[in-house]
Amino acid sequence: MLVEIEIREVGEMHLDYIRSFCLVVNVKSITKAAAQLHLSQPALSLQINSLENKFGTKLLERSNRGVKPTQSGMLLYRHGQQIIKIMDALHQDITVLDNPAGKRLKIASSPVPGSYLLPVKMLDFTAIHPESKYRVSIRPVQEVFENLLAETANIGIVSGPIPLGITAYLLKEDIFIHPLGSSTIVPICHKNSPWAGKKIGMELLYKLPLILPKKFCGSRTAIELGLQDALDPTRINILAELDDCAAIISAVKTQAGVGLVPRLAIDTRDVEVMDCAGLEIPLPFTLLASSTLEKTPALKDMITLLKSAVEQTVPA
Repeated sequence: MLVEIEIREVGEMHLDYIRSFCLVVNVKSITKAAAQLHLSQPALSLQINSLENKFGTKLLERSNRGVKPTQSGMLLYRHGQQIIKIMDALHQDITVLDNPAGKRLKIASSPVPGSYLLPVKMLDFTAIHPESKYRVSIRPVQEVFENLLAETANIGIVSGPIPLGITAYLLKEDIFIHPLGSSTIVPICHKNSPWAGKKIGMELLYKLPLILPKKFCGSRTAIELGLQDALDPTRINILAELDDCAAIISAVKTQAGVGLVPRLAIDTRDVEVMDCAGLEIPLPFTLLASSTLEKTPALKDMITLLKSAVEQTVPA
């Protein structure tokens, strides 16, 4: 027997029972879940029994190995997780009406801003807003968008161009978009490489062994857009495609080839920025925020700090 749970059901049962049930499924044990919830095992079992009576179906299969959800129990678990997320978001949104600055900021960032902009600037932010708590998770660009839409993050920070279709969808879902300015992506080589200290043209860059960020990340999208007017990106001599800027810089330090990386990520030890006439690859940075944070002083100050950080990466 399958169970369909609607949000209106929450008013008829204890939401804590659903939380308890989801924890039992996660840890696969009533005993372990009871310990984490600071409940006795019989008390937790009564909560599970109450849910089973409510829906008129068995929710857990018990054995010497622990417990696992029945088909109905798995459905309760999936819907229960959604209900918990909605209720938690509702609680936060109501709280922020009275104290916007005190809301916990859940920040999802793509790797470049998460690794090179946020660590220093968020220390400055904390000094200005000691009452604001925040958590940063570094995710691929697409996951940042997904986290915002799923409300598991209320702020997103990404580098690279955002496709128009995604921009329109984010705005439709009340996700506000704040440009933070643009830095640049530049070619780098080892200081002892044959190309060091020389001014090169686009034709030479065309032939060099290039080490690029992996496809679909913000930096790679910016590179492909930046090169499409000067070079056919499908004919570039790509030596390797690596996961992150640190890996590209490490490869350049072995004199494997020429890397294309954001200027703000460059470690100048053993590497130098090459002088390539005609090469201009802008790397935009963007902050995205849920509507509940749009006009809060905390968000405005964060935007100001991050804009200043981006501006500092652009040569005078």
